[in-house]
Amino acid sequence: MDTNVLKKVAMFHIGRGGMFNNSGHLSFVGFKKIDDCHDWEQNTFSKSRDEKSRFCSTFLTDCSGNVLMNADEYKKAIDEGIGTLDFDGVYDTTYTTYTEELSDDELYALSQNRLDGVDEILELYNYEV
Repeated sequence: MDTNVLKKVAMFHIGRGGMFNNSGHLSFVGFKKIDDCHDWEQNTFSKSRDEKSRFCSTFLTDCSGNVLMNADEYKKAIDEGIGTLDFDGVYDTTYTTYTEELSDDELYALSQNRLDGVDEILELYNYEV
């Protein structure tokens, strides 16, 4: 077994989808790090000053100034590509995880999007489509 396959970073999105365009639909985006997410580029700001303009560890906010990632989460997102961008607290959430930590729902989402490398991961999990 190739352990590098299990250390891949997989990106998922929770939004609308499925047969009836239901909210809460989980979909596999690809083998990408969280900072490769379109929302990272368009809708977030990294800040290194607190509300009193004092220097602090870098953290991530949305356009309204709501904290999306604290300093530790931001560091992990930059260093490892693992993190969550949750803009509304319910849906419209993009997150990444290592392929070695996939849930059953995530495996199902993977099986619905047959990008290169997906079959190998499904095979390692003995997931039958």
